[in-house]
Amino acid sequence: PRSRSAAKANVSFNVQTTSTSPTMTLEAGLVCVGRANESQFIFSIPEDITTTINSGTASFKEIDIIQGTYLKKQFVVDGSLDQRFILQNSFIDTSTIVVKVKGASDSGEGREYELAQNILNLNKNSEIYLLQEVQDEKYELLFGDGYFGKKLENGAIITVSYITTDGIDGNGAKSFSYSGRVTDNNGNIITISDSITVTTNISASNGGEIESIDSIKYFAPRIYSSQYRA
Repeated sequence: PRSRSAAKANVSFNVQTTSTSPTMTLEAGLVCVGRANESQFIFSIPEDITTTINSGTASFKEIDIIQGTYLKKQFVVDGSLDQRFILQNSFIDTSTIVVKVKGASDSGEGREYELAQNILNLNKNSEIYLLQEVQDEKYELLFGDGYFGKKLENGAIITVSYITTDGIDGNGAKSFSYSGRVTDNNGNIITISDSITVTTNISASNGGEIESIDSIKYFAPRIYSSQYRA
């Protein structure tokens, strides 16, 4: 079934600073607040964006922003048979989910796992996860068993990032104000020396609601019967 989908817009802006850092990083998370239908909506980015600082100005050009709140969740694998990895937030746009697994020999947040669309070409080393809706627009992550997909080791740390969204309500936002956070090449917060004007290149669109039960009942058997045909 299709999840709720976030509206997306494209914007550009310049950041003035007196920092001596050679680069500036716009951190993942809240970037702008947009207005649509006399309401305000949060717009975020799912990953950091880094650009160079030239003569005190850092330019962030044509960046895609996603309507919703950026969140992170961590799990520690305990090896129990009944352990579940459920994302407890409703209204997730599943296309924004990023899953990383850190084993004993990995650095940072570890290795990124891919969403498996089917299990036909998987082996015991495939770094994948599966996704299923459980209730109230919440989702559960499923990992390999050592036959179909790599089995997680005890003590592994799973980090999941994703965006929860207002769906169709975020469509139409075209006026944005900056609300982000920027850091230097050492991770220190950069002080902004002037106000920031956000230019809208593309207004927010393509937000949608979760797939209805009727739609699932209609399309599921047709999709299943057409899979893997030559």
